[in-house]
Amino acid sequence: MRRIVMRQLPHFWLYCILSAVMAFGIQLIGLIPPILMQRVIDVTIPSRNVQDVFISILWFCIIPICVTSLSTFYKYILAIVCRKFGQELSIKGFRNLVYQPLSYFDHVNSSEFATYCRNEALSYVVFWVIDIPQLISTMLSALIILIYVAQLNLGIADFLLLYIPFSFFPSSFLLKRCKSLKNVLLTTTLR
Repeated sequence: MRRIVMRQLPHFWLYCILSAVMAFGIQLIGLIPPILMQRVIDVTIPSRNVQDVFISILWFCIIPICVTSLSTFYKYILAIVCRKFGQELSIKGFRNLVYQPLSYFDHVNSSEFATYCRNEALSYVVFWVIDIPQLISTMLSALIILIYVAQLNLGIADFLLLYIPFSFFPSSFLLKRCKSLKNVLLTTTLR
């Protein structure tokens, strides 16, 4: 599938990389207020520097507005890019469907198949342009936070590492349980 996408959609992987860079940048900008807060509490307030406290408060207000604006712009651009790439893949898939022999349509509903192809193409594009870049940027941000916290206090950083098994294993168990309940529900409903 990747070869087909690379051949049919030039610059697809460039958009994936740009999406990861933009998501990472937005997350990094969102990390500035906690660092600023530490500086205000540890340095500015004890030195009774009112002007720096006031400037820091302004930054506390400006940075979230900037992050929200950048995030909205990022999601808007991604929606346009995903729709464009999904549409291109759908059109190319539909062209292949049109050139099938007529006997092929005796057993396949062409409209259902075209809809299925469109949904799969869009899901593939969204996965690579939105989901994977956001996952990568979140992992990098978490690593940066962990390194920063480890520099401040190694004990707290070790405690943060405990979050991984305590969040992963219960959610993995619940996902398996939901899938089994869904299968039971579908089999009992279809009888």
